[in-house]
Formats: sequence, C-alpha cells, structure tokens
Amino acid sequence: MFVTRRSESSQPATIGPMVRARRLAFASLIMIAVNVPWLVVSWLVGLAAMALVGAREGQLLTEYGAGGWVAWALMLAFMTVPSVAGVVLGVRARRVGERRLSTAGIVANAVVGVGWVVLSAVQVIA
Repeated sequence: MFVTRRSESSQPATIGPMVRARRLAFASLIMIAVNVPWLVVSWLVGLAAMALVGAREGQLLTEYGAGGWVAWALMLAFMTVPSVAGVVLGVRARRVGERRLSTAGIVANAVVGVGWVVLSAVQVIA
C-alpha cells in the first residue's frame, strides 16, 4: 500500500486583496475589448427586434410608434451591457484598493457606453 503525502503547495492559496483588485481592474479593461464582438451580437438582436416591429434594415425603430420606441430603448440598454459591466468591475477594483487601473477602466468604459447612447440618440434625432 502506497502512502502519499500532500505537499504544502497543493493547498489552495488565499488571494490577497491587491491581487483581487488587480484582477477586477484587468477584467474592467477587458470589457472594453468585449464591446467589439458585442456590437455584432447587438446588430443581430437589433435585426430580430426590427423583424418583430415590422421594420426593414435601414429604417429607425422609433418610426414604428410606441413598440418601436420600446424596442429602441431595449436595444440601447443591450448595447451598453459590456460598458456598464466594465464600470461596475472598475468600481469594485477601486474599492478593494487598485486606483490606477480601475480608474482607467471606469473612464474608458464610461466613454464607450456614453458614446453608444449619444450615437444612437443622434441617429434618432437626425
């Protein structure tokens, strides 16, 4: 019968608060890159919303009454999901102690999210 001893390195290591903060800050920064594939997903969901309302590609959802406005607002909320998640992760990292990277993640994600909202609003107004 073989007896094996558990080595000290096989024990789960506790993650310190600074390591956790740095991971949260990096996750916040990664959410900026997630916006690129999320744009494609948002476009596909937008096509489905347009089909439900009866709009064709190139037409604004807001031209289709209350249902179009609701679909537009839901699409806008859907488009900003990665940016909101990035801001939340950045705020968590900042609370744990990572200042520099978390601030960069918060600002960059906020700029991208606000950019989506402004571009969408300008498209509806114009």
